[in-house]
Amino acid sequence: MRRITILLLTLLAALPALALQKNVASQKVLLYSYTKTTGAPVADDPTAWTIMVSVDGAAAAAAVNDGTSAAVTNQTGFNVLVLDQTETNGDVISITATTATENVLIEPVVLYTVAAVPAVNVTQIEGADPTDTILAAVVDDATRIDASALNTLSGHDPGATIGTGTSTHSAADVWAVETRQLTGTQTFNLTGNITGSLSGSVGTLTTWHQNVLDWGNGERLDLILDIIAVDVAGLDGDAMRGTNSAALAATALTTAVWTGTKAGYLDAAISGVTAPSAAAVADAVLDELVTEHTIENSVGAKLASAAAAGDPCATTVPGAYGAGTLGYLVGTYLNASSAAIKAKTDLISATSITVASPVAASGEVTIFRGDDYADADGRALTFTVANYSGPSLAGATTTMALISKANYERGLQTSALSVTATVTGTTTLTIKVDLTAAQTAALASNPSLIYTYYYQVRSTTAAPASRKITLAQDKLIVRPRIAE
Repeated sequence: MRRITILLLTLLAALPALALQKNVASQKVLLYSYTKTTGAPVADDPTAWTIMVSVDGAAAAAAVNDGTSAAVTNQTGFNVLVLDQTETNGDVISITATTATENVLIEPVVLYTVAAVPAVNVTQIEGADPTDTILAAVVDDATRIDASALNTLSGHDPGATIGTGTSTHSAADVWAVETRQLTGTQTFNLTGNITGSLSGSVGTLTTWHQNVLDWGNGERLDLILDIIAVDVAGLDGDAMRGTNSAALAATALTTAVWTGTKAGYLDAAISGVTAPSAAAVADAVLDELVTEHTIENSVGAKLASAAAAGDPCATTVPGAYGAGTLGYLVGTYLNASSAAIKAKTDLISATSITVASPVAASGEVTIFRGDDYADADGRALTFTVANYSGPSLAGATTTMALISKANYERGLQTSALSVTATVTGTTTLTIKVDLTAAQTAALASNPSLIYTYYYQVRSTTAAPASRKITLAQDKLIVRPRIAE
């Protein structure tokens, strides 16, 4: 039974009417399932099949519509598979399928394709010689295409009229393809501008390029020159045009000769001329080479001479300068005077005066008895404490207290002076103390400039409350004041 089925499928595939069309979608193929042991057809569930399709022997891939095959009613074993267009885009198509049902096989299918649009059997059109028959049908009367024109269609522009008539292309279409050269005698109209050159004789030109109108023989400027030359005695029009070597006559134009009409000719001729800007004229003058202007006493000659003179400061004086000249005076008197002045100033020794701060870098303080030391004058006693890491001094009460050297060494705590100080900064502290003249006058001085006091700068914090911190301590010297 299986062999008979294979034979039938092979015969069906060989029939032209049953062949697949190449690269066409939605074509149907029948798949046949049968019992393995007996070869009898069997109804199996095609939606559970695994169907593989190969095109032209390429690697098989799962069918696009795998799982959608449908059984044929009243024909046991036959199932319909709809092929995708891509699955028919080849010359030979092979289809295999497997099923999970035990003892059931599915017959493989091999199909060949034909062209989607088969060739027409032209022998069926009006007789046994279709070519001649079609030609005769098209050109058999005067209302249709001329046969001679039809025979030349292979070389005809498809945009042109077939047979007699003119082309539908414009002149612009023709010139856009390639630039043409006109030779021989031609009659035509030109509009716009002409590029390139014209040779031979030129007939009447109604519109021509502006420079031809201006400079051509018998044109605008040429006529102006002729009119001026006729009315001015001794003036040669050819000389004005530069067409011969005759010199221009130096004849003055009088009011009688130079009329308003003739002046208007020049006005028209120069109406399109634009004068250079002042900046352009200045650039042209300043960029001119002075070496090109050597006429004696001219500006160019003077500038060139001045440039060649060199640097006047490099000239040796008095040199050849005569008595009474600046060079003579500078070389004779100023040079000698400057040497004498230098000799005197060399006698002045180097002396420096150093103004020291009351607070030395070591912390020792030196003040004058009876002096004011006010911050407003920039003279406050200023102390700097670096790298401070104690409690915050914001809102703290800071004072500077003095005690005599004798009391300090005896262990007494009697203060000779206590004044309020200001503190700014957090890690680097700047402490300033103002002393009045009355306060310094009450201090004892030592003529031998030996220190007589110790000072301490102390703060009492606000938060945490009442923390007492000594910020600085050293010696203080009071120098006596000279009586006024």
